[in-house]
Formats: sequence, structure tokens, C-alpha cells
Amino acid sequence: MKFVVALFAALHFLSTARGQSLHHEELVSARDPSTTTLSRYCSSFQFNAEVNNFVNGWLVPGECVSRIKRYIEKGQYAADVEAVINQARIYVKNLTVTNEAKKAWVLDIDETSLSNVPYYRTHSYGATKFNATEFNAWVDQASAAALAPTLSLVKELVSLRWNVIFITGRPESQRQVTVKNLKAAGYKGWTKLLLKSAAQTNARMTAMAYKSSLREGLVKDGYEIWGNIGDQWSDISGSAAGSKVFKLPNPLYFIP
Repeated sequence: MKFVVALFAALHFLSTARGQSLHHEELVSARDPSTTTLSRYCSSFQFNAEVNNFVNGWLVPGECVSRIKRYIEKGQYAADVEAVINQARIYVKNLTVTNEAKKAWVLDIDETSLSNVPYYRTHSYGATKFNATEFNAWVDQASAAALAPTLSLVKELVSLRWNVIFITGRPESQRQVTVKNLKAAGYKGWTKLLLKSAAQTNARMTAMAYKSSLREGLVKDGYEIWGNIGDQWSDISGSAAGSKVFKLPNPLYFIP
């Protein structure tokens, strides 16, 4: 019963979208200390974030930053990423593919192929308002490290002659630094890198609509999407998502 109450309490601190800020007073009012502990409150937040239960998006509650920090920095996040990628690896080994020339895997970039943890480490682990200018300055450094399990899987896919296709919400203007970063992190041999055009940005498409449209284009070009990996539900939802999708953990931010 207490766990149900904790889940209910967690649902009260919804933000309106990524980049919206919650007031401390709202966070305090979202948790009744007489019915749930802070630990359970934060566990419920993380659970509901990962399973995409929040209706209008969210920010990490200030009270839960220390928990998210421990999750990210003390090894559980890395273990969870590795567990997901291991399942993808098992899936690949058991596939029977006839159209070898057009077999494709789709991957997101941020928090899927490259890690921006150093950026979020200096920005309260997702508890502060998203600043696009500061984040773009970080991206332009092209210094993000690979998520090691993802890099290992991509190397295997390339060796098996899969078409590895990156689809990212990064703008086309960041193509050069993104390519530079991917190569510096150890990625090579991919087939396509698809970024958001100025027209797509101006259209204000949701991430799910945008990525669905690009995957639809791949299918029209004859590609068969057998796998799709992303850290956001919008990466792996919508049309032409693929025969099997894999959701990586991300308790830091939400993209609709």
C-alpha cells in the first residue's frame, strides 16, 4: 500500500516539458512525509520517468538529485545500459535475415551512442532548466565519450555488414562536430547520419513525429529496420520503429 501511495505522490510533480522549471515549493508539496519517505518518493519518480508515465514531461526533483547522482556515478546506470545492449546482442545473434544488403539498425546519439553525463554533472543532474545555448556549446566541443556497450555493439554490427543508421534530434548545423565526436569516440563504418533540417526544426515537430518520418523514408528506400535503440520513448515509438526496440535508461531529461 505504501508503494502505491509513493507512486501517486510522484505523479504530482509534473513539469510542462523539458526545459520548464519546477519551484521548490511545488516539489515539497508533492511529497507528504507522513505517507512516504524521500527514498521511496525518488524511487517512484525514477520508475515513472523510465516507463513514460508522466503526462506532461518532467524535471528531476531537487530533492532527488543525490539519488540520480548515485545512480549515474556509482555503476548502476552503466550496468543497466550494458544489460539492455546485451539483450540487443542476443537478439542479433538469433536473427535470420534474407535481405542482407538492406538490413538496418537505427540508433539515437545523445545518451544512446554518446554520453553527455559530464554536461549534466555540472547542471544538477537534470534538476535545472535546460539551457539550449549551454548545451550546444558542450556539443560543439565534440568531446562526449561513447557509451561503451553501445560502441561494442555497433562494432559488431558493422563487422556483420549491418547498415548502422544514426538518427538524432541534433540540427544539421551540428553535422561536422557530431561526425568528429562519433569518430573520436570510436565509431566508424556507419551507413547514414540523419540530423534535423532547418525546415524540420521550423515545423516544430515532436521528436517522435520527426524520427518516425525519417524511418519511414528509410523504409521507402528499401531498408529493413530490424533493431532500434534509444534512451527516449520518442526514439523508439511511432511508425517504422523497427522489428524490435530497446529502451536505454535516462533519468536526466525527457524529450516528447
